[in-house]
Amino acid sequence: MIFIYLLFFVIPVWLVFRVTNNYSILIGCRNFLKYSFQFLCVVSIISLVLDKADFETTGMTAKEIVGKQGEVLGVIVLIPLIWNIWMSLWGLEFYGASHIENLDYFILYLRSFKDDKKKTSLEHKLMRAMYSFFCPFAVGRPKDIQSSSLSAIRLYVGDEWKENVAEMMKKAPIILLRVSNTENFFWEFEQCVINKHIEKSIFWISDKMSYVDFYDRAKNNYNLAFPLLDNIKDNCLVYKEGENFCVYSLNHKTSYAEFVQRYDESHKISINYSNYFSGRNSSLVKHFFSWKRDSNMMEGIQEWCWTAFFFPGSYMIIQRFPNRGILYLFSLLTLVIFPLRIPLMIYMGRNAKKMVWLSEKWESIHYFEDIHQRNDMKTVGFALCLIIYFISILI
Repeated sequence: MIFIYLLFFVIPVWLVFRVTNNYSILIGCRNFLKYSFQFLCVVSIISLVLDKADFETTGMTAKEIVGKQGEVLGVIVLIPLIWNIWMSLWGLEFYGASHIENLDYFILYLRSFKDDKKKTSLEHKLMRAMYSFFCPFAVGRPKDIQSSSLSAIRLYVGDEWKENVAEMMKKAPIILLRVSNTENFFWEFEQCVINKHIEKSIFWISDKMSYVDFYDRAKNNYNLAFPLLDNIKDNCLVYKEGENFCVYSLNHKTSYAEFVQRYDESHKISINYSNYFSGRNSSLVKHFFSWKRDSNMMEGIQEWCWTAFFFPGSYMIIQRFPNRGILYLFSLLTLVIFPLRIPLMIYMGRNAKKMVWLSEKWESIHYFEDIHQRNDMKTVGFALCLIIYFISILI
C-alpha cells in the first residue's frame, strides 16, 4: 500500500512541484497529498482492526479471547496518537490568504526570504518572546509550502501578496520587520511610513551591515531620525517610544523577557487587549480546578464541551491541550480505576475549552471556534470506530 501511495500520489505531485510556479496549483497539490495520506491511514487502520477482530473464538479460553480483544482496543487507542504525530510533521493547519479575514490580534513578521536560513536560532528566540504578546505570522515562500515553522507560522498570501500584506499590516497590533537591503523590504517599510504604522513597528537588526542602507533611506526619503550606526549592534531591536526611537540589545537570554516587559509597559499591549486575552497569564492549574465563570472571559470559551466530557482522552490528543501526554496517560489509567473517571469527565466538560484557549496564542476567537468544531467532528469519528467495534463483538 505504501508503494502504491508513493507511485500514484507522491511522485506525480513532486513532478508538478518541480515544473510549475502557479500558486493555486501548488496549494491544490499540497491538499491532495495531505488528504490522500489521511485516506490511506484510515483505510490501513480499518483493515488492521477488522483483521484483528476477525478471529475464531471456538476452542479459545476466556483469557485468550480477552487478549485478542485487547489487541483491537490497543490499535484503536493508538489512532489519536498516530494522528497527532502525523499532524505535527505534515498535516498542521494550513494558512492561506482567505485566513486573513479571521485574524484579530497577531504579530506580522516581515523579512526577506533570503534571511530564512540566516541566524535561525536567534529568530526562534525572538519569536518565542513575541508569543508573549500574540501569535506571530510570516509570509510563506510559495514554492516551500509547509504548515508552519519552528519560529513564526507561515501564511501563504498568493500572487497578490502586496495587497494581502498591506491588509495584514493594517490589522496587526505589532509589525516586526527584519531589516534587509531588498526592494521588497523597502516597499514594506514604505507602507509602514505612508499608512502611519511606525508606532506599532519593531525593527530587528540581525546584521549590523544591513542597517546602513536602511538608515540612509529612512533619513533621506522620509526624514526619520533612526539611531546612528554607532548605537547599533548585531541582534538588536529598534522601536519608537514616544517621539524617539529606542535601541534594545538582545545580548543574553534574559534580555528577551526584559524587552517584552519593557515594550508592554510602554505600549500597554496587555491592557488594551485584556478582555480578549483574559486569564492568558494565569495558572492553568487554577483554571482547570475553577468551577466559577470568569466574567472577563468570552462566554463561548467557557461553554460546556460534550466531546471532552464523553471522550476526555481523545479530546486531549486531538485538541491543543496543555501537557496532553501526561494527562492522556492519566485518562487511560481512569479506565482501569473507574471511580476516577467520573470527576475527570466532569472537569473536562466544564473547563476543557477554557484550558485549550489559555494554552495557546490563538489569533482569533473565530478561528478557535472553527478549529474546535472541526476537531470535535474528528473525535466523534473516533467514537464511531469504538461503537462499530463493540457492535461487531455483540453480533
